[in-house]
Amino acid sequence: MKYPKIKKSTQLAYIIINFLLLLTMFIPMVSLDRYTEYNFNYGYYNADYESYTTPIATKITPFKLIKNIFVERSDAINAEIVYEQTKNSLLNQLEQGEISQQEFDIALANAKETNSYIPLALHFGEQKSLSRLKDNMFLYSVVIFVFYCVIFLFLIFNTINFFKQKKLLSIANVFGNWVLVVLFLMFNIYTFSLVITTTNNIEGFNGTIMEEITTCMSPKTSSLIILFSLVAIAIFATYMDKVDSKIEKQNKEIPLAISANISNKNRYRKINCKKSKYKHGSKKKRHR
Repeated sequence: MKYPKIKKSTQLAYIIINFLLLLTMFIPMVSLDRYTEYNFNYGYYNADYESYTTPIATKITPFKLIKNIFVERSDAINAEIVYEQTKNSLLNQLEQGEISQQEFDIALANAKETNSYIPLALHFGEQKSLSRLKDNMFLYSVVIFVFYCVIFLFLIFNTINFFKQKKLLSIANVFGNWVLVVLFLMFNIYTFSLVITTTNNIEGFNGTIMEEITTCMSPKTSSLIILFSLVAIAIFATYMDKVDSKIEKQNKEIPLAISANISNKNRYRKINCKKSKYKHGSKKKRHR
C-alpha cells in the first residue's frame, strides 16, 4: 500500500521541520524602533517638524532574548562597553561627513554589538529611556524560551516515532503543533504590547506643537512567516492524524494480512476444485 510510505515520509518531514524551526532561533525576528510625530494646534503648521522613524535595534534574535534569562548584570556592562565603542566609531564618521545622520542610525541599529546590547539593556533597565520595558522583558523572554523547548522536545519525540511507531507520540505531535501556534502567537502579541509613549509641548511659535515619541518593539516579516507556517503545519498534522486513525480502525476490523491470505486461498481452492471436477470426469461416472 502507498499509505505506509506516505506516513513514513510525513514523519521524516516532521523531524526536518522541527530542526529548521530550532534554527530560526538565530534569525532576526524583532526590532526596536522610535517613532516621532508632531501634532499642530490652533491651525498652526511648521514644515520644519515632520514625522520620522529612528531604528534602535533591527536584528534582535530569539536567542538574544533567551540569553537574558541566564545572564548577569556584568554581562550587560561588558556589552555596553563594546556598544559604545561601535557607536563612537560611527559618530566619528558622522562628524567627518563620511556618513549622513540617517546612515548613522541605520548602521548603528544593524550592528551586531547593538543587537547584543539592547536586549540586555531592556532586561536590566540600563537605559533610562527604555527602563519602563524592564518589568515585561523577563516574561517575554520566558515565552520564547518555552516555545523553543517545546520544539526541541517534539524533535526528540518525532525521531523516536520515526524508528519505532507509537500512536501516543503521533497524537502528542498534533497537540504539540497547536501548542507551538499558541505560544508563538503569544510572543507576537506580547511584542506589540511593548510600547513606551512620551509627549512634549514645543512652544514659542505662533501656536503649540505637541511632539509624540513612541518607542516600541515590532515583529519582523520572518516572525509572521513562521507564525503562518506553524498554523499550516498544525492543520496538516491534524489531517494526517485523522487519516491515520481511520486506516488503523479499518485494519482492526479487517486486518490486511488476513484479508489478502483469505483472498489467495479462495482463488487457489476455486481453481483446484475445477481441476478435480473436470480432469477425470464427474464423481458419478467414476463409480459406474
